[in-house]
Order: sequence, then C-alpha cells, then structure tokens
Amino acid sequence: MEANSHNGQTTEIIQPEFTPKEFAIAELTWAKLKLRFNNQVGLEIFRQIFASCSQVKGLFGLQNKEDHIALGDQRMARHTAIFQDIIELLIVDLSKRSDSLTQSLITLGAQHWFFNQRGFRPEYWVIFGNVLVNLIRSLPLSLSQRYLARRTWVKLIVYLLDCVLFGYLQQMSEVVKPTLPAPRESV
Repeated sequence: MEANSHNGQTTEIIQPEFTPKEFAIAELTWAKLKLRFNNQVGLEIFRQIFASCSQVKGLFGLQNKEDHIALGDQRMARHTAIFQDIIELLIVDLSKRSDSLTQSLITLGAQHWFFNQRGFRPEYWVIFGNVLVNLIRSLPLSLSQRYLARRTWVKLIVYLLDCVLFGYLQQMSEVVKPTLPAPRESV
C-alpha cells in the first residue's frame, strides 16, 4: 500500500508475504496463547510491559497503582481488549492481503501521536513487540515450530510497527508543520 509522507514523496508499506505454514503457525501459537492466558493475552502483554517499563502506566493515569490494580482499571481493560483484537485482525487480514488493514494500522499510529502530552513514546511499541515475541518463545513447541513461530511473529510485528510508526510520524509532521515559520525567499 502506498502512503503519502509529509514531504510530498510517496512511501510504500509492503505487507509481508506468508506461506501457508507461517499462517498455520501464527494461528496455532495465538490459539495457544489465548488458552494459556484464559483469552486474556492483551492483559498478559500489558502485565509484562508494566514489569519492564512502569512509565507506561502513567499514560493511563495509573502510575501510582500497583500493576494488578492498574490492570483491573476499566480503561486498561478496554485497551487490553482492543490490543488483543488488533493482533487477531492482523493474523486474519494478512491472510486476505487487505490494504484496509495497513491503512487502519497507520491511522492507529497517527492517533497515538496525540498521547505525547501524556508521555507516550514510540519506543513503547518496541517493548510490546519484544513482549509478544517472548510470549511466543515461551510456548511449548517443537524446535522446528519454535523457529517458524519466531520468524513468523517477527514478520508480523515488524509490519505492525512499520505501519503504526509511519502513521505516528505522519501525524507529527502534519501537526508540527503549521507551527514552523514559512521559508524565507532569497534576495
């Protein structure tokens, strides 16, 4: 999918291609994670994000709460459910090679730019990616499944991060651009 950048150039975000085995391992490992965490994978992801970067709690106004209390907050519960839904959509939509998924992820990234005031930093997405890969690596899989699962999920996560980061940076350039002084004409 092509996306316009702030400087008038076109940037192309290419959806990764997955083999039938990669789709199968993504579905299998996601199902195993859902079973392991009682269909609360998003909650577990945030539990581990909070453990590795407690500043993320501040984005939700929960910085003074213990992790288990913060995770029980209604806004957090909604966010973890949305997070989990996005991962599930990623697996399903990539099998259909849908351009709407790419645009939706870019929009999601753009929306996160507005959380800068609360302290959001794009590096938090990398923490999410690391947590998800570690959850996949913790599953009981054969050696060949483990390698295939890690490779597949890294491809999924890199695609997701490319899209949201592009949207984030695109939104930042749109908001910051009007505040920059106009270029001076040379005499």
